[in-house]
Amino acid sequence: MQANHRHQRSAPGRPPRSGFTLIEVLVVVAIIALLVAILIPALSRAREQARSATCKSNAHQMALALTYYTIDHRRFPGHHLVPATAPPGTPTNLRHEILWPPRLLRYVRGQHQVFWCPTAPRETCWDGRKRLLPYLSWVTDPAREMGTFSYGYNDWGGVREFRLPHLGLGGHVGDPVHGEPAVERIRRPSEMIAIADNDVTRDNLRSQVYGTWDTAIDPGDRNELPGARHDKGANFAFADGHAEYMRQEKARAPRKAMRMRWNSDFRDHCEEWDDLSPAQACRTD
Repeated sequence: MQANHRHQRSAPGRPPRSGFTLIEVLVVVAIIALLVAILIPALSRAREQARSATCKSNAHQMALALTYYTIDHRRFPGHHLVPATAPPGTPTNLRHEILWPPRLLRYVRGQHQVFWCPTAPRETCWDGRKRLLPYLSWVTDPAREMGTFSYGYNDWGGVREFRLPHLGLGGHVGDPVHGEPAVERIRRPSEMIAIADNDVTRDNLRSQVYGTWDTAIDPGDRNELPGARHDKGANFAFADGHAEYMRQEKARAPRKAMRMRWNSDFRDHCEEWDDLSPAQACRTD
């Protein structure tokens, strides 16, 4: 009898309430929205950190590939062909073919994904088979050619192009003056920048400037800068086989100590920078 009495008091003439009130639903929705707002940026950061770690691993593997290449050839791979050094019969658009990635490919056991930064646009991903060209506009057969990339090679050093002797790792493949430098010319391999993320993004992918190539990096050319896609910086491969991360602002800085790291003789050559006059450059510390 006592149990029946309690039941009657809890439900005086109407069935027991089931479900949630509108206020309760709104509270739950607000909590979920708050959690999503907190978690999504954290997940995005975690994803980018994972991509940056993969990219740094790529840079390290490319640095090691350079080391193995130089052991076999006693010189660095150089950047690209020119008409004077292209094999006879080479089609016009292939007379400036980019050669450093295919030359290094065998030294990463054919793993072409090493040459793609996962933060870069998908269009920059090389399959290891396509011929690499300076520009998208030069591609005549998209199934066999591509005109963009996600990493750049230090071809001319941190000074103006075509100076003699050149101070990079070789601009014109096969050229006796501007070609692939011998290993002995690199005075400080542990300080010599070789390869790095370039500055290609989704926003500038198709706005290539003639005379500047995605496959090259140059601290004094605003169209060939090392990238800023990883927390405002890039991953760098060095001539001795190691890799490191560096902010773009530091890597491109017109400072003597930094520009030395772009040049094979480990000198700053402030009188020959592209981005400052000699008077300005040589006053920097």
